[in-house]
Amino acid sequence: MLIKQSGNNGVHPSKIGYKRVADRVFEFLSSNQLLSKYWKIMCFGDSITFWVGAKGGSTHTGDDYPSFLHQRIADLACKYQRRKLKNQSKND
Repeated sequence: MLIKQSGNNGVHPSKIGYKRVADRVFEFLSSNQLLSKYWKIMCFGDSITFWVGAKGGSTHTGDDYPSFLHQRIADLACKYQRRKLKNQSKND
């Protein structure tokens, strides 16, 4: 279910919906090589972006799409660091 049924407004995504939004944004940024450790990503919006009812909304561990996007980018950064360390140890 992509639309949250609690609150009966039929507008705000569910947790799964927010994850899907974050996945699509991440895929766009990644496929267009727009991810860099020097860049900051700002998510502007309204209650769809930082929905008041989302658990932990507007935090790095929340259930809104900016939080899920942050988690995806952090996971990618960890993978990159592990790969970099692995390659360094091979060269030593």
